[in-house]
Amino acid sequence: MTVLGMNTVENITSVAIIEDSKMLGGMYTTNRNKCASMLVPYIDHALSQADKTIKEVDLISICAGPGSYTSLRIGYSTAKTLCIVNGIKFAEVSRFRLMANKFVEYYDLNLGIKANTTNEDVKAEDVKITVTLPTTYGKVMTQTYIYANSSSNGEIPNMREVSTPSIVPMSDVINSHHSENSFLVGDFRDHKKANDFKTITTSKNYF
Repeated sequence: MTVLGMNTVENITSVAIIEDSKMLGGMYTTNRNKCASMLVPYIDHALSQADKTIKEVDLISICAGPGSYTSLRIGYSTAKTLCIVNGIKFAEVSRFRLMANKFVEYYDLNLGIKANTTNEDVKAEDVKITVTLPTTYGKVMTQTYIYANSSSNGEIPNMREVSTPSIVPMSDVINSHHSENSFLVGDFRDHKKANDFKTITTSKNYF
């Protein structure tokens, strides 16, 4: 399957062509003001790198946010137009889930947690992953997942939502983050002046 992936949620506008889990082409920019003008040229360039045409794309997948409303609108309108005109399937994925999945991939939880934990032998059986994004209200938007690494019936490891996205004080997130198999994932730079920042940065499982 050939997938055109698009991300326009924040300061990075990125496009990639993926086929059978292999990246064939892609481009990105960190200039937020370039999203509207560069998205389509980036798609064309990524297709050229992959030696594909838009007609050869089976699925267009877009990051569904949360993020900048204007950037999301640009991404959605572009993706939906390409899907309708070319008869391509459409899919969307939460930014929270993407970040949680990337954490699992990066730390290779199937082999054991490699974060800053005091116990290097901790195995990821049921790992709590709380993804956190800064907001403009001095709070954070957050969602929590449970990653099940083992199953009694031999099923493939999976990630499931255990909360809906919500905006809460960072202290509420910290208070629920206290076990070896509980991890914080996100960008906490906006909280450097907060009273709980020391707690965050010294947390065993801060990422």
